[in-house]
Amino acid sequence: MFEYYADFVDSLGQNLEGHSTAESHASFARETNNMNLFASPEVISAMNAYRRQISVANTDRAYSDDDILLTALIKAMRVDRGVPHSERLGDASIKLWAPGPASARRKSVVRPS
Repeated sequence: MFEYYADFVDSLGQNLEGHSTAESHASFARETNNMNLFASPEVISAMNAYRRQISVANTDRAYSDDDILLTALIKAMRVDRGVPHSERLGDASIKLWAPGPASARRKSVVRPS
């Protein structure tokens, strides 16, 4: 079951603004649908709230709520899976990361020994 959660989070990361594709949107829909098969009611509720927030149909979107709802979703998933210290996350805000543009990435430098 952990793999489903990991795949779902991966699909979230593939859909960050500026990095999404038609394929990543399809992956996100598929992984979301899979979550409905086994996730706890708390996770499903948090997932649905997050999906409503990030939907293109949400014309009243407050982007500041994205991290709040994502954090609630990830915390619910951690509690559902029994991840130690999940309740102790407190006010920690969970954020997804995406690579920056290729032009901004630092190149690895090999230093001679």
